[in-house]
Parts: sequence; C-alpha cells; structure tokens
Amino acid sequence: MARRVKVERRTKETIVRVDLDLDGSGLREIGVSTGIPFLSHMVETLAYYAGWGLRATVEEVKRVDDHHVAEDLALALGEAIAKAVAAGGYRVARFGYAVVPMDEVLVLVAVDYSGRPGAWVELPLRRESIGGLATENIPHFMQ
Repeated sequence: MARRVKVERRTKETIVRVDLDLDGSGLREIGVSTGIPFLSHMVETLAYYAGWGLRATVEEVKRVDDHHVAEDLALALGEAIAKAVAAGGYRVARFGYAVVPMDEVLVLVAVDYSGRPGAWVELPLRRESIGGLATENIPHFMQ
C-alpha cells in the first residue's frame, strides 16, 4: 500500500502544501521552498536521510515573521507523516534512536511514535539566526 499523502494547511499568515511519500517510491524528488533558506535546507536534509519523497511549499499570506513559517510547516509535515503512516495499512516501530556525527556536531535522538506530543531539545546555539531562521525556532519546529 502506498504511504503517500498531500496536506494543505491554511492560516491567516501562511498557506502550506506538503506532498509526502514515506517510501520515496512514487515521489522520487525532494524540494522544499519556505522563503527561509536554512529551514528549507534542514527539512530537505531530513527527507533525504529518511528516504522520503517530499515537496513542500510555504506561501506567506501575511508577512509576520519566521516563527509562523516554521510552525505551520512543522504542523503540516507532522500531519502528513501521521496520515501517511495510517494510510500504509501496516505497523511501524514505536521506538527508534540514532547517534549521528555530522560536521562539527554529535546528534543524539530518541523517538517515541506514541501519539503523545513532546520534544526535549538541547541546542547550545550562539547565533541569533542562521540562514534567515531565528535559532529559537529550531527547537520550536521540533516540538
């Protein structure tokens, strides 16, 4: 069964469109356009290493700040993941973890796909923004 879904999220600030293929078999491309270079890059990187096919766009209806772009994309992507997993008709492992050395960082992550939201993030970032994204919005995106 295909695990591909399309989600659209509309708010007063943004219109977000997500086309996600969890298996990367039907949609074999990755392209994210948020207007915030670092956010687009990070979501594209996530999709690449997850083996997803992903097209996502964020259109700002009313320019407020990068917070709304990051938050609305995260919510739409989360909804798409949940729907794609449900559409697949088979189970996924509830728990997972990874330790990844990448560039100058060591990433430790544990995931519980239980349906109960929560994120505990420790990022000792020294800059106020990276590539147009306020660093305070990085952990917010993950939450």
